[in-house]
Amino acid sequence: MKDSKITLTEIEDERKAYVIKEYPSGFLLLADKQIVPVMCIFRAKIEVEDITDLTDEEYSNFARDFREALIYIKSKLLQDKNFVRLNWDKLDNELKKLHMWIIPRYKWEGDELSMPLWTHNMKERWKKAKSPSEELIQSFKN
Repeated sequence: MKDSKITLTEIEDERKAYVIKEYPSGFLLLADKQIVPVMCIFRAKIEVEDITDLTDEEYSNFARDFREALIYIKSKLLQDKNFVRLNWDKLDNELKKLHMWIIPRYKWEGDELSMPLWTHNMKERWKKAKSPSEELIQSFKN
């Protein structure tokens, strides 16, 4: 239904993020700021603000590809003995385009692990957040 789709170049310019995998309905990106290691965004190719703006077919494709992205990230993280699980959510903030956050959780987070990431001292965490390293980017592209 929607004719407007973003390209790989536009997604990279838009968030200064790192595309690690392309799917038919979206892009899997390492977030440009890593509050926790391997924090990702799954960004829809179709230019809509909300999941409710998708047709049934578009939603099915998006959900399928998002699940595949979760499986891909989880398969890579299972090698890390500190990895616990993946949290994911749709948090509308600056980016008014359909995207889902993928947030790995780790044993070393301690008591914070039981609380949502956004309940932590986010101002401090954003200040300390770093861009993903080239090594991390390449390890997820392979």
